[in-house]
Amino acid sequence: MKKKIFVMGKVYDLGTLSVDMIENAVQADLDKVRTTWQSSEQSVSSIQANIHNLRIQRGERDEHRNVTLQKSRNALDEAELNLGWTKVYAEADGTVSTCN
Repeated sequence: MKKKIFVMGKVYDLGTLSVDMIENAVQADLDKVRTTWQSSEQSVSSIQANIHNLRIQRGERDEHRNVTLQKSRNALDEAELNLGWTKVYAEADGTVSTCN
């Protein structure tokens, strides 16, 4: 009867592979899993940092606490005020008969 061992989702035949060969194969698989796990952790950290930066750029959800929205409204109010003080003068009195 052939002896087999099941490790980390793989079946190894003890009749054709030495214990050292199986240990090396399992260690290589474990190293790949660790590398993938570490890479995934780094990706998660990067994505979380990106989300944090986007939230800062977006500003607060509350309209009264959102600095970006308030700055834009202030700029609009200033532009409207400046427009209210604007006067347009023509070089001559008259009417426009045709516009081409």
